[in-house]
Amino acid sequence: MSLGVLLVRAQLGLSQDYAITVVDIGLNNQLRGKQVLNVLQDQSGFIWLLTRQDLSRFDGYQLRHFSKYNSALRGIPLPSMIALDDEGYFWLYDNNKIDLLHSSTFEIVPFEQRFPNFTGNTVRGLKQGPDGSVIIRTTDRKFYYYHPQTGLQNT
Repeated sequence: MSLGVLLVRAQLGLSQDYAITVVDIGLNNQLRGKQVLNVLQDQSGFIWLLTRQDLSRFDGYQLRHFSKYNSALRGIPLPSMIALDDEGYFWLYDNNKIDLLHSSTFEIVPFEQRFPNFTGNTVRGLKQGPDGSVIIRTTDRKFYYYHPQTGLQNT
């Protein structure tokens, strides 16, 4: 039994036939964890896989890994605490810290650096909101709403 993820890639040919390629990603070929905790797709169609060891982007051929050991990420995000905003940033929450990872440029920015004027208490969690927004909850049970067009706002 193969641990990992089975991804199927389809291409439309000139005669409307489909050419399908099956890619088996497992421990023997690139995947760094025994269990995939979350699977996401960014605006460009790339697949992101979260394991206990790292967050990896699959481009159809290979994985690119991001962890606190090989990048500026400060931790591995909790599976239910990942959001993708309308600018292409993944918001990754781990132990009261949020890192923002851009899905195309791979820029990593700590929340405190991106929002130096944030006056809320310690961030306790986050969720994907509607229309490319992110909703943040703090320890004092306040909620903040972020969208690239409106910025970070207390709700």
